[in-house]
Amino acid sequence: MLYQVKEWDTHYENDRSRERDRCAWCAVRNKQDGLGYSRLLAAENGPAIYGCFVAIVLMASKQSRPRDGWLTENGKKNGEPLDAEAISLQTKFPIDIVQQTLKLCSDKKIGWIEAMKLPADSR
Repeated sequence: MLYQVKEWDTHYENDRSRERDRCAWCAVRNKQDGLGYSRLLAAENGPAIYGCFVAIVLMASKQSRPRDGWLTENGKKNGEPLDAEAISLQTKFPIDIVQQTLKLCSDKKIGWIEAMKLPADSR
């Protein structure tokens, strides 16, 4: 699977971050009244999954510009995809929480992560 944090430029970049090649901080939305947020927090392990999602966003925010939320080794669409184990190692979240985060946040009802199947011969 190839994962991308959806609408990266709209939600996690601003005028200052777009000018920096690498950021030591990240603009994170403070909207806590949307249906996606409510559904996520109501899920089993919801608070841990939300924390893991934020850790994934922070991990992706350290990539070089232009950032677009790709969860790959180089932050680009054509980079080597990061799987749950690699994300777990980088974020320090348990792999089961990372797996739950990728699954729940890529569900249509939440829609914070895009999960794309890779062609069998692409990697």
